[in-house]
Amino acid sequence: MQARKLIARNRSALWGSHRTFCNYVPADMPVVKKKWRSVEIVGKITETMRNVAAGKLPSSEKFLSKTRPFSSSIGHMMQTTEPVPGCKKHLHLVVGCERGLCGVVGSNLPKMVTKRVRESLKEGGVQNEVIVLGKKTGTKMKATVGDQLSISYGGSKTKMPTFGACLDLSNKILGSGKEFDRCTVYYNVFHNTSKFGPATIDLYNLEISKQIAKAQFPSYDVEGDSSTIIQNLQEFKFATTVYNCMAEQLASEMGSRLASMDAAAKSCKEKAKDFEMIYQRLRKTKITNELTVLSAGAKLAKKK
Repeated sequence: MQARKLIARNRSALWGSHRTFCNYVPADMPVVKKKWRSVEIVGKITETMRNVAAGKLPSSEKFLSKTRPFSSSIGHMMQTTEPVPGCKKHLHLVVGCERGLCGVVGSNLPKMVTKRVRESLKEGGVQNEVIVLGKKTGTKMKATVGDQLSISYGGSKTKMPTFGACLDLSNKILGSGKEFDRCTVYYNVFHNTSKFGPATIDLYNLEISKQIAKAQFPSYDVEGDSSTIIQNLQEFKFATTVYNCMAEQLASEMGSRLASMDAAAKSCKEKAKDFEMIYQRLRKTKITNELTVLSAGAKLAKKK
C-alpha cells in the first residue's frame, strides 16, 4: 500500500506541475498529435493556393495592361461627373469572386452593395435589382439582399475573361427586357500586389445616354443616323466596361489571395511548430513519469 501511495503521489505531483503547460497532460498526446497533423494539412493547402495565385498573378497583370487602354478609348463617352437624378430603376452589377479565400477582395463588394441597397429601400422611391458575376460573391449576396438578387452567373470567371463573353453578357442584360435607368458596376481596382480597393462605374439606359450624348456629341463629327450610333456606342461601352472590370477584379483577386494565403501559410507553420513543441514536451514528461515510477518501485522493493 505504501508503494502504491508513494507512486500515486509522485505521479500526481509530476503531472500537476505540467498540467499548466498549455492545459495538456501526457494523456492528451493523441489529441495534440491530431491537431498538429491537421494544422500541417491546412498549411500545405494554403501554401498550394498561394503558389497558384503567385503563378496566375503575372498573367493577370499583363492581361490588365491590355484591357485598360481598350476600355479607356470609349470610357469618357456618355460619362457624367455625378449620378443623373430621377432614376427610378437602379441595377447593381457586381463583378465579384468565383472562389473564396481571397481576403478583403471577397468581402468588401458584398458589404458595399448590401449597404447601398438597404439604404435605398429605407428611403423608398427606387426599385433595386442585383446581378452578380462570380459564384462565391453570389452566395454571399443571396444571403444579404434576398429577393433583390435576380441573377447570379457562376463559372464565368474560371478563366481569363474574353470580350466575346462580355458581349454575350451585355446582350443578355440589355436585350432580355431588363429595364433600368441607372446601372452601377461594382469591382475592385488593382494598383499593385498589395494595394487594391473597391470602385464603381455608372452606366445608363439608352434614353438617358442619348440625353448625355446631346451635350457631348457637338464636339464630335458624326456621320449617319445619330440614334443608331448612340445605341451601338451605349452597348459597346457597356461591354467594354464589364470587360475591364472583370480584368481588374481578377488581378485584385489573385493579389489578395496571394497575400492572404501567404499569411495563412506562415501562421500554420508557426502553429505546427507550437504543437510539435507541446507534443515533444509531453512525450518527455511521460517518459520521466514512467522512469520515476519504476525507480520509486525499485527503491521500495529494496527496502523490503
